[in-house]
Amino acid sequence: VPPRLLNVEPHHRVLDLCAAPGSKTQQLLEALSGPSTHADAADGFVIANDADYKRCHLLVHQAKRLKSPRLIVTNHDAQQLPAKMAPLTDGGAGMRLRFDRILCDVPCSGDGTLRKAPDLWRRWNDNLSKGVHRLQLAILIKGLQLLTPGGRLVYSTCSMNPIED
Repeated sequence: VPPRLLNVEPHHRVLDLCAAPGSKTQQLLEALSGPSTHADAADGFVIANDADYKRCHLLVHQAKRLKSPRLIVTNHDAQQLPAKMAPLTDGGAGMRLRFDRILCDVPCSGDGTLRKAPDLWRRWNDNLSKGVHRLQLAILIKGLQLLTPGGRLVYSTCSMNPIED
């Protein structure tokens, strides 16, 4: 559902801040491949980022099946994602990174998945969501900093806890 709420069009620059394992990224790429009358339709792309190296490796493996030249996979802490690209020439100024659409499907306590993850019952406590709230907020703030004016950001979790939502 979150990728559909972004309303991605083929010309959009899209950032998936917490992308692994990649099903939402795949939906974003499919949206980029849709019909467009926009002159810059071929310029759209998705940057799929994840902080965890092993999960990022899984994302790359999933992305190979898509064979899309419009996908870039990065392995970076989402709350510290750079806001500028390196200059194209020596001494040149770096270009600010801005995105038309950003998906923040942030790490969460997972209490919304208790039915399919019974082991979570044993690990769950009321401090679990407090522990991830600061991280979620930092990722959301970074996403808002990278959003173009008039762009759209969708924030989602698999939690039912109001602290996380």
